[in-house]
Amino acid sequence: MLCLKDGWLAYLVEGRTGEPFGVVVKDIAGEQSLQPPIDSRQDLLALAMGRAGSIAPAARAWLDEQGLLQEKDDLYDPVLAARLRELDAGYGHLPREAPADPGLARLYEITLAAHSTRKVHSPSFFQHPVLPESCLRRALLIDRFGPRQRVLLVGDDDLVSVPLAALGHSAVVVDIDGYLLELLDRLAGQWDLPLATRSWDLADPVPEDLAGERFDVFLTDPIYSANAIRLFVSRGWSCLAPGGRAVVAFGGYAAPIIEQFAADCGLTVEACHWGFNHYLDPLKLTHEVYTAPLWVFRRTGAERGLIPADARFEADLYHERAYLRMNIGLDFAGVDAAALDAATLLELAAGLLAGAQSRRTVPLPGGDFLCLASGAGAAAVLEARRRAALVSVDLHGIPALEPAGLERLATALGVEPYIHCCYPRGGGAEYDSFAYRAPRLRRR
Repeated sequence: MLCLKDGWLAYLVEGRTGEPFGVVVKDIAGEQSLQPPIDSRQDLLALAMGRAGSIAPAARAWLDEQGLLQEKDDLYDPVLAARLRELDAGYGHLPREAPADPGLARLYEITLAAHSTRKVHSPSFFQHPVLPESCLRRALLIDRFGPRQRVLLVGDDDLVSVPLAALGHSAVVVDIDGYLLELLDRLAGQWDLPLATRSWDLADPVPEDLAGERFDVFLTDPIYSANAIRLFVSRGWSCLAPGGRAVVAFGGYAAPIIEQFAADCGLTVEACHWGFNHYLDPLKLTHEVYTAPLWVFRRTGAERGLIPADARFEADLYHERAYLRMNIGLDFAGVDAAALDAATLLELAAGLLAGAQSRRTVPLPGGDFLCLASGAGAAAVLEARRRAALVSVDLHGIPALEPAGLERLATALGVEPYIHCCYPRGGGAEYDSFAYRAPRLRRR
């Protein structure tokens, strides 16, 4: 089959109404980023699924000229697999435990292989996959509920259906992304897995053959907004058997949304596993700088206020004002950050949040630097400020902020401490992220 070359990924920026279609291909090493003349989803799908010979002649000629096509026997990308394995190893959960357990080692290799066949990411669907180790740990958690569970995956850009099916559970995936569904069908056939897929826009009523009490568990990882959590959970709940479980990944910094939703709908929380999910930044092929808890709810029959199975959902999930946070990124490298003055940080942070500037860099002794960046211009900062409900501060070893500086920062910004998470950075070091509730910044 003729495929996109090993070590390269494609990113689909498919415009919704009134927005342009675009594709970017990028090498995993991060040294090159190119925009091929691919102007249809069909051609991109063909490239990702080993049918590059069928794409438009001009696009194929360009890809050939750039050396981006490769004849292969399967879709597996060993360069991508090596990168994902490296990222997984940093967390200490898997694959470090796998060699001691041959069964677990096999499951990890299947999970890693599935993720290493995925060559396209679609930000337009808000796709943000977990790392393979988190994918497998989700499947292992569901496996502990009992043998031969009937599992519905309401969206599965994380590919959890693969290790679930490999564990002997029956998995049904519903998604709007045709590429993901075709990829999962290919993997199910390749490994003879009890895994079925179907295309379903969740805004539409629940299909008759899915509605009712068919599933023991459903799993979902929706967009972090009030409308999304209500829609995704309601659709899964309509298919859940009495006593069944809902497993929901929802960002730690947006926890107030799911807490309020659970209270409003009378959902029974069986467990909440904080820091469970580790995400991949698909564009940079690095760790994403946040984790998400995994919530487990149990169906009791006392639930209320969920969207009826036969009702259409009219809200626009992709344009709604999602539950955002303002990021004050403290990115630096070098020797000594002790000279950083907390007052300077507060001054810069205040300017950033007020929209006075979108990026400031401060030199520090020993070649270090501090960079406060919103990733956008002042107008976008002001818009995000209107929408944000949390401010997060990501840092690593800055004495001026420990702990009095953090207290002063919170006071100056009118926020209150909410969550603190740590992430591995290699070599035993950790990356700290502090999130704060921000009453003054709640969306209007």
